Amino acid sequence: MKKLLPRFRAFTLIELLIVITIIGILAVALIPRLTGGPGRARDAQRKADLQQIATALEFYADDNGGVYPSTGTNGCVSDLSLYPDYLTSAVDDPSTGNGGGSCSDGYGYTAYTDGGSAVVGYILFATLETVTASGDGIYESFTATATSNYADDIGAETACSTSGSCTAPTYVVGR
Repeated sequence: MKKLLPRFRAFTLIELLIVITIIGILAVALIPRLTGGPGRARDAQRKADLQQIATALEFYADDNGGVYPSTGTNGCVSDLSLYPDYLTSAVDDPSTGNGGGSCSDGYGYTAYTDGGSAVVGYILFATLETVTASGDGIYESFTATATSNYADDIGAETACSTSGSCTAPTYVVGR
């Protein structure tokens, strides 16, 4: 009597090609989401940094009779005297260090006066990497034109850099 060998079942070429195609389609769908992640993370860090700087400016104003620091020579946060009394360390742009126009720290600052010498308002800004960014405090383009009326400037979407207009979405925090 002849003994039968067990029969092994294997995948056909068509089944293998279908699985490879499905994996390829999933990979094409996921790669753009994975590559944009680091830029969105740096944008989130920029937003958090600006909120931290805004808090430091409020503490500064509390200690100085409600008056904020005047705009430095370059209109940058690094020109302000917030370290080390109001910020424990210098805050820099997470990628290039140059997201605020000509500012070495990447964060711009524009002061607003009451028509005299007292600074009663400000705008902080940083350029975002994510070109499709939208939401509260994000503007697509505007030009810095510091006037004494902060409300008009925010309404007209003005606040980017002292040297020109923004070409990418910019996150703005102001008071």
